[in-house]
Amino acid sequence: MIISKIILILKGILFGASNLIPGASGGTTLVACGIYEDTIKSISSLKSNFKKSIIFLLFLLIGTAIGVVTGSLLIKKVLLASIPFITYCIFGGFIVGSLPNLIAPHIKKINVLYVIGFLISLGVAIGLMILGLNLDTISLSFGDSLQFKDYLLLFICGFVGIFMMLIPGVSGILIFLILGYYNVFTDAINNIFHFASIVDVIKICLPVGLGILVGIIPAALLIRLLLKKFPTGIYFCIFGFVVGSIIDLYISYFTQYPMPDVLNWILGIVALISFSVLSYIIIKISNDKMVKNNEKEDINNN
Repeated sequence: MIISKIILILKGILFGASNLIPGASGGTTLVACGIYEDTIKSISSLKSNFKKSIIFLLFLLIGTAIGVVTGSLLIKKVLLASIPFITYCIFGGFIVGSLPNLIAPHIKKINVLYVIGFLISLGVAIGLMILGLNLDTISLSFGDSLQFKDYLLLFICGFVGIFMMLIPGVSGILIFLILGYYNVFTDAINNIFHFASIVDVIKICLPVGLGILVGIIPAALLIRLLLKKFPTGIYFCIFGFVVGSIIDLYISYFTQYPMPDVLNWILGIVALISFSVLSYIIIKISNDKMVKNNEKEDINNN
């Protein structure tokens, strides 16, 4: 019981950290961790199954908060500053390793419509990434005075961002890039423990947080409805978004950093393969355990 909660916190840490990198997808991380449907179900069932849902979400949110704060400091200031290509390959490997387990249960049902859905979602994921990188035009810096439109746009970032975070393959942070608030938001997180900057941190994070709170339940309800009515078709779309997120990662890298040298290429490929294998094994074990638990529940219910 305790171990499962610790594992859930660790998955939350990955979810929180992955949302900070343009191109990386929090929704993909939930899929890769094997808790995507559980997360959607818990959010959308808060009223009908409050106790079970709130316990699951509480431990996930604890991990997410740790992931956002430590990820902003560790990933942005340390890993991306010193080994950016290897860092991107670690995230890429984690996503690649999730692909076989994601598509395996649905591949036998493939048809033309599902392939079209896959291609459309793949195109949307890549298109949003390119759009976000080309529209980052607002020059607002952390500590600048905010206008009403800034508070409104930060709220929209949170509201739209939570929808995007829950869609595998779509980076929730992209809306911050598109509207031009990526740097000021990540700077606010970096300064969250600086007492002298606490007012500026609150002014930026509060409207974002309110947007997330307003949007999270409608987002989960919509996704759960789609998964219930069109399960196989939605999973092919999710597969397209997830594949697109791998491409997005490297689009993001090569538009921000110089071409890696030979050593970094070698280390990056090793990291990509290693974390692909590790991710696949972890997800396979997690899925097998979940199937056994479901079988036990069915036996007990009968």
